[in-house]
Amino acid sequence: MPTDQGRRPHQGHAERELWPRDFGRDGASGLVTLDRAMRARDAARPTMADELEAAEVVDSLLARIDGRRPRAYAR
Repeated sequence: MPTDQGRRPHQGHAERELWPRDFGRDGASGLVTLDRAMRARDAARPTMADELEAAEVVDSLLARIDGRRPRAYAR
């Protein structure tokens, strides 16, 4: 019968722990697991509406630099 001696509490999810939980040179490595970091990255990605709004702002700023009128965007 297998023994539980030496097992860590998260042993059933050991595959999730892909790097040691110590602080890296940036001072933040190890604060979150890889899974949490990937979920945060996915949640922080801009939506298509965000991308379109950013494109409008860039076009408007470039038009101001060139002395042109900015394009009208339909919303």
